[in-house]
Amino acid sequence: AINILGRFLINRDNNIRYVALNTLHKVVAQDAQAVQRHRNTIVDCLKDNDSSIRQRALALVYALVNKSNVQVLVKELLAYLTACDLEYKDELAGRICAVVEKLATAKEWYVHPVIPALCAAVSYDSEETVCSMVALITSTPEVQAYATHQLYAEMVANTTQPVLVQLAVWCIGEYGELLIG
Repeated sequence: AINILGRFLINRDNNIRYVALNTLHKVVAQDAQAVQRHRNTIVDCLKDNDSSIRQRALALVYALVNKSNVQVLVKELLAYLTACDLEYKDELAGRICAVVEKLATAKEWYVHPVIPALCAAVSYDSEETVCSMVALITSTPEVQAYATHQLYAEMVANTTQPVLVQLAVWCIGEYGELLIG
């Protein structure tokens, strides 16, 4: 049945694709591995012209993220974040930050997707994201220089994103000497 639903995802009729995405989302709790086989097709639905298809596909992608595919799916979500409608950017940035915080496989990798997610957001404001990033940067010396350089460069280019500015100012205050080297 899941394979049939997967084939429905490539149908031209939006109603059929929507029903397939909706049903796969309900089934993912029972058999995530079977739904994972259709992950590429589901990710392709993020590029659909119909916003309801994109939203259902996005919900399904969140349900599919696990430790083994987090890096691949976060990369896809970041690509979608740059192209998605303005009203969804903050929610998507928040979800990317939450997924990365929950499932990051390495501390060094943690910083890579969070900064671009914050940069693409419109007015995302999360004390949890700030606290998590501060704790990670403080406890991981090998990330401090990279995070400081990245946050400084992004803050220079964009001072409208509150979480980004807060993190950049904190990093520069703590590790500003790393910018000189």
